[in-house]
Amino acid sequence: MESPPEPLIWDEAMLRRFWNYYADRPHVYFSSAFGRSILRQFRPWLRPGLRALDYGCGSGGLIAALLEAGIQAGGVEANHSARDKIDASFSGRPNFLGVWAAEHARSAPELAGRFDVVFLVEVIEHLDDAALVMTLSALKSLLAPGGWLICTTPNDEDIDAAMVFCPASGKVFHPMQHVRSWTAETLTARLAAAGLGDTRSWTTDFGADLKLFPRQWAVRSAKRLMRFPYKDPHLVAIGRVAERV
Repeated sequence: MESPPEPLIWDEAMLRRFWNYYADRPHVYFSSAFGRSILRQFRPWLRPGLRALDYGCGSGGLIAALLEAGIQAGGVEANHSARDKIDASFSGRPNFLGVWAAEHARSAPELAGRFDVVFLVEVIEHLDDAALVMTLSALKSLLAPGGWLICTTPNDEDIDAAMVFCPASGKVFHPMQHVRSWTAETLTARLAAAGLGDTRSWTTDFGADLKLFPRQWAVRSAKRLMRFPYKDPHLVAIGRVAERV
């Protein structure tokens, strides 16, 4: 009897190849599909004149939505090819602040405390333990006093059920490189442990926005009305950096 396949352990080279592949397929990125829906849901946190940062901005879908709304916006992206495409798309646009490599954003003094809102959209499920600690520390340092971190991730995802088998390596892996699952309780606790206050969370479905996706909204509403088994696919958590005393 064969042993069960081992999980693939992602190293830097594999991650680079994986995301280089998707850099040429921008439609796959979450913010490309739901950037405007994310913007609409978080309008209460987006006052005029603030500076917003999309950390792990992928193909720039959320940046595009923020700029269209007249909000100053920039991004952080680890993939070099994706950064080049974002810079080419938005360079010269009013309110575009720029796009930076993750290692630069973590250490550049000119970016420290610069942003009123930092978005972490569908990123935290990709981070191993070391990357998680480093990323949350960087996000906190990028936020201005009183600034908000807004985080989205799949809602209580069944990672094992999503696994696929690679016949070349004999290992199993998540097809979109997710390495952990979050619940409302674990995510808010993790943000609080990183030193953020006023943490709270809720579930939602960005694909069921009444204005943008009326058909999906109607389906979601009907299922809830009929008490049909339904779980919101998306989890949101927010936390705030303390004001200066």
